[in-house]
Amino acid sequence: MTNWTISTKLFTLAAIGGVGSIALLGWLSVTHGTSALLERETNSLEAVRRSRQGYLENYFGIIREQIFNFAQDEMIVEATVSLADAFQNVPLQEQHAVGTALDRYYEGEFRPRLEAAGQDWQGTDLYVPVLPAARALQAMYIADNPHPVGSKHLLDAAALLSSMAMGSSMSEDKMRVMKGRGTPRCP
Repeated sequence: MTNWTISTKLFTLAAIGGVGSIALLGWLSVTHGTSALLERETNSLEAVRRSRQGYLENYFGIIREQIFNFAQDEMIVEATVSLADAFQNVPLQEQHAVGTALDRYYEGEFRPRLEAAGQDWQGTDLYVPVLPAARALQAMYIADNPHPVGSKHLLDAAALLSSMAMGSSMSEDKMRVMKGRGTPRCP
C-alpha cells in the first residue's frame, strides 16, 4: 500500500465504500422487502380466515335456527317418533342377502374410493353396523340404492320401507329439507 499513489488510494477507498454501501443497501432492501411481503401475506390469510369464520358462523346460525324451527313443528316431531317406531319394526331381510349386498358395496364401491383417498382398508366389519335393523337399512339405502355415489340421498324411501316412511302426513318438501337437500351448502 505504500507504493500506491494518492489517487489509487482514494479510488480504492471510494470503491470499497461504494461496494460496502451497495451491499448494506441490498441487505436492508431484502430484509425490509421480505418482512413487508410476509406481513402482507399474513394480513391476506387473516382476511380469508375472518371471511370463512363469518360464513361458517352464518351457516351454523341458519342450521341452528332450522333445528329450532323443526323442533317446534308438530309434523317433524310426529315424523321423528314414527321414524323411531319404524326403526324398531324394520322387516329384517335374510341376513345372508343383507351381508352380501353390504359386502358388494363396501368391497366394490367404497373400498376403491377409500384407497384412492390414501386411507387404509380395514375390512367391511368396520363399517357394517351391529344391529340387524341398522344393517338392513344400510343395505336398502346404501348398497341397494339405485342412485350413484354422491346422489344416494335422492332416494326418498327404499321399496321395502315405502309404506313405513316417516308418516304419510309429511310433505315431500318437508322430507327433502329434513334429509338435508333444503339446507345451504358449506364450501
